[in-house]
Amino acid sequence: MMTYQLSSAFFGSLLGLTILFLVRRDHIQLSHGLFWLAFALASIVFGVAPGFSDYIARFFGISYGPTLVLLAAVAALIIRCLQADMRATRLERNLRRLTQRIALLEADISSKDW
Repeated sequence: MMTYQLSSAFFGSLLGLTILFLVRRDHIQLSHGLFWLAFALASIVFGVAPGFSDYIARFFGISYGPTLVLLAAVAALIIRCLQADMRATRLERNLRRLTQRIALLEADISSKDW
């Protein structure tokens, strides 16, 4: 095996172990950890068997296999960023609604004569 294959497999394995550790310590939710584990597994597979990326690239009509891997990685990260933005927006909306409800409840409590 060549050194770039070993290094790619090593970093993929290291990423996978790190993700498992973070999920186990409850620093990352399991659903988020599964995405990153799939990312690490793909890194290991393409590191150990680089011919696999060439085969898949030829299937899609791409002449240089690593281009497909980089394109897929960038697309996956963009999708992941979009999901994170959607989640942050939902959390901000829920926080704003909760703040408004608390303000209404406080106003209701202060208006009542005990």
